Amino acid sequence: MLSLAVAHYHLITRPSIMEKLRSELSAHSNIADATQLERLPYLSAIIQEAHRLTFGLTGRNPRVCPNETVFYTQESAVDGSQLQTYRLPAGVSLSASTLLLHTNESLFPDPWSFNPERWLTHDTDMLARRRRCMMSFMPGTRGCLGIHLASAEIAAAVSAMARCDMRLYETTVEDVSFLHDYHVMCPRLGSKGVRVEVMGRAS
Repeated sequence: MLSLAVAHYHLITRPSIMEKLRSELSAHSNIADATQLERLPYLSAIIQEAHRLTFGLTGRNPRVCPNETVFYTQESAVDGSQLQTYRLPAGVSLSASTLLLHTNESLFPDPWSFNPERWLTHDTDMLARRRRCMMSFMPGTRGCLGIHLASAEIAAAVSAMARCDMRLYETTVEDVSFLHDYHVMCPRLGSKGVRVEVMGRAS
């Protein structure tokens, strides 16, 4: 799972993020299952940010309404106000780009940086717009059937790796960067993923 690799890399290279995660996990050490883990705000923010930077499908996925006119209302990403409504005749192909949504600077300032704090904002309107534009698992009836299992797995895996002190082994940012588009995000060609040396249990 690429989201797990991205989260793993940034937790190791950003000690301040790891420290906050460990503090949250320590304060909730009685949690017994992944469902409860997913409700932890900072852990959830790390997972959301990892999903945002792995994009799911990066290519456009066209949809066609063959028999009805579609009305599309464009909204401002800044304040949610309606800007313009478009009338699209039956048979017109529509598509959205996860890549463009997830790196929209009006929604996600400094969009290529890994910043879990953006998911902890007190601006509830902005947070709702950000969540609405997250398409890692695709929305609606074409959404991924495994979204809940994947979310539980990554929550359990990230919380488990936070218990260990690790250092990267023959791994660079190019092993988690969007360098090639094969309809999904791909890092440098020949990458062996995020590899680490486990130094022991975290203190």
